[in-house]
Amino acid sequence: MENTTKPPLKALLITIAWIIAFFWIVIAIQEYTLVSWEEIFLETAPVDPRDLLRWDYVTLRYAFESDEKIENYITQNNLQDWNTIYISFIKDTDNNGIVSQVSETKPDSGIFIKVKVQQQSWWRWGLETGIGKYFVPQWTGRQIERIRWDMSVLAKIDKYGTAKIVDIYYQWEKINPKTFVAP
Repeated sequence: MENTTKPPLKALLITIAWIIAFFWIVIAIQEYTLVSWEEIFLETAPVDPRDLLRWDYVTLRYAFESDEKIENYITQNNLQDWNTIYISFIKDTDNNGIVSQVSETKPDSGIFIKVKVQQQSWWRWGLETGIGKYFVPQWTGRQIERIRWDMSVLAKIDKYGTAKIVDIYYQWEKINPKTFVAP
């Protein structure tokens, strides 16, 4: 009688190896943005409180989302839901991002974010930046969301326009979500 346990064990080990390799690839892609490319500060804008059905996180919107150049570009080009645009930034002396150009074509160089246009209502559009949510330790999100002004985000942006939040700042001081108390 043959031993039939070896082929299933071999298949199981191969499957586990593939799963581990998949997760390593996903992690490597996410970390690539954080260890490479450009850091830039993006000013946040006030927003309504977080979604109560998810874990604790802070909902973020950015001042550049209501920039006149972006609004004009979307209106003039009659963009619809889920059209992709690229927002280019220049840095000021404090490393703050200032919108310099908007295009449907990916820039060859410089600092830019790839965003999707979203129709929020019949008269208003929004932008899906990929950095609209920042997860924080449980029960700390409300303190950060109470800040309505003077908040910015340090983001890293890779050469593909993918942005990741590194830290949140209030009045140019890094926020520690565990100890922060809103003024």
